[in-house]
Amino acid sequence: MHALLFNEDKRPIRIVTVDAREDVVGRYFSDAFYKIPKANDDRFIENILKICEIEKIDVIIPQVTRELMVFAENAHLFHKRGIKITIMDKNILKIVNNKYLLLKEFSKLGYKQGQFKLIRSKNELLQFAKDVGYPEKRFVVKLPVSNGMRGLRIITSEQLSLEKFINEKPSGEFANLESILQLFEQGELELLAMEYFPGKEYTVDVYRSPLTKEVIVIPRSRDVIRTGITFEGRLIKDKNMIKMAKDLAKNLDMIYTFGFQFKLDEHGAPHLLECNPRVQGTMIMSVLGGANMIYWAVKEALGEPVNLKNVNIKWGLVFKRYWGGIAIHDGETQKILENC
Repeated sequence: MHALLFNEDKRPIRIVTVDAREDVVGRYFSDAFYKIPKANDDRFIENILKICEIEKIDVIIPQVTRELMVFAENAHLFHKRGIKITIMDKNILKIVNNKYLLLKEFSKLGYKQGQFKLIRSKNELLQFAKDVGYPEKRFVVKLPVSNGMRGLRIITSEQLSLEKFINEKPSGEFANLESILQLFEQGELELLAMEYFPGKEYTVDVYRSPLTKEVIVIPRSRDVIRTGITFEGRLIKDKNMIKMAKDLAKNLDMIYTFGFQFKLDEHGAPHLLECNPRVQGTMIMSVLGGANMIYWAVKEALGEPVNLKNVNIKWGLVFKRYWGGIAIHDGETQKILENC
């Protein structure tokens, strides 16, 4: 919301938010709020169209992974009503929303990528574990199509030490191989298995203009991560990640606002993990660093070109997230606390 409300054109923007839950924090920061069915509900598009008509919506910014394909497949229903959606073509989404297909496309560009394989059985998983050097080495399994940390586990044979038990907070991201193997006994399952990279994690924010095809790429470090969210980070001008992201975005003809996640191996080389074909969490870092790509998407969706050649990025900018809160009484906002 900050990116839209405090845009560089000082343009007044009215924000209408929706959610499948009734009492969410975002409703108290927006001009209007509507409860809607989930994206897999047949009434989803019908409800969104009705809200667009009531509120006279100009542009929709999808922010939930599960909604993306639904919007892409029904984009024509909005376009014929003059409503723009900041989304890429459905055929591109099918690739970038699927981590396995994305890694295949990335490998075609000639970039070094660790071992990865689509797993459909216990035997395939056991063979992959052997190939990557388990149990001496960790590896990762994840759902090919998922959101955030859902469906992701780091497979390790390490036992919990007394030191870790005392000093580290519990984490649900680690699992032993046996616990994942038994999932195949509960029903059909398709997993992406990947090498584990021990280095630092980076998120790369990308804006590719649907009008001019110019690209802005901003890598940012994830120095402190809690529940999958960046709490501390820095804008880093890493030429390797910038080139990788540009090449992939151009090759797949991705447009609007999106991003990639990379992780460094033991030698410091970046490896692609996944793509978020939407506004990313903590993309506000790039906005504060001089690239308001969320507003650019709205502006260019309305047919107004943005001059990306004059963008000056504040490389080295540090972002620190802290807890805030909001007090509500009888449905009305009483107090917003920026530091609590």
